[in-house]
Amino acid sequence: MIKPIESEKNYLCSRFFTMRNSTLLIVISLFFWNCTKENSLVFSDEKYEKISELGDGEQNSKVTIAIPLAIAENIVSDSINTTIRTFIENVIYLNDTPNNFSSYEELAASFIDSYEELKKEYPDEVEWEADVKGKITFQSEKLLNIKLEYYVFAGGAHGYFGVKSFFFDPKTGKQLTPEELFSDIEGLTLLAESKFRDKFKIDKNKNINSQGFMFEDDVFYLPENIFVTDNGILLVYNTYEIASYADGIQELHIPFTEVKPFFKLDIN
Repeated sequence: MIKPIESEKNYLCSRFFTMRNSTLLIVISLFFWNCTKENSLVFSDEKYEKISELGDGEQNSKVTIAIPLAIAENIVSDSINTTIRTFIENVIYLNDTPNNFSSYEELAASFIDSYEELKKEYPDEVEWEADVKGKITFQSEKLLNIKLEYYVFAGGAHGYFGVKSFFFDPKTGKQLTPEELFSDIEGLTLLAESKFRDKFKIDKNKNINSQGFMFEDDVFYLPENIFVTDNGILLVYNTYEIASYADGIQELHIPFTEVKPFFKLDIN
């Protein structure tokens, strides 16, 4: 066997370590790429629909649920999906007996079953409707905001409708409160009141309810639902929150240039 000369040995060793280091870097890169891929939040637009077989064929009772669904199989996605589903259950499920549905198909079927049971007993019962739509209004490394719009009619004078805002930490799936999102709630409230008065032409020297609004104790406050968008925040007051059913939902938009100082999180 011919032994390699010293320079050849050095060359071969250099090649070996270079190849080994390159392989190690590739393995490490693939590992972190897979971790990032598994932990990244990817959503799929899903739609669930159930239509009653009872009716005149033109306007049968119907349930429609169209929402973004986190598709990764991890605790973050499970937490987000469970929070959304629990809220939708509370909106659509009509029976008093608690029930944890394993799927949206079961939830939709429950709504239609309740209608058909009543329809068989009272043939004049009008058609019911449940409609829930969801969308992502904002998504970054530090904040995810999902918006749900819902309308449910199950007989009576009229249905009920509204919107719901969900803030999530994209890294943990934990639901965030406005206090965790904003650093100065009091300052944000003062800014929002000024904007609200400008929009609805309420003089600063008059009571906030002087134009027919129904703020409790005649004191302005932020709504239960705040949405983050690409160009600012949207304050949404649901029906009965500060106005009558006939007046509907009240909205107020504040651009990022004015509201950015109040954010606790760097969401850029």
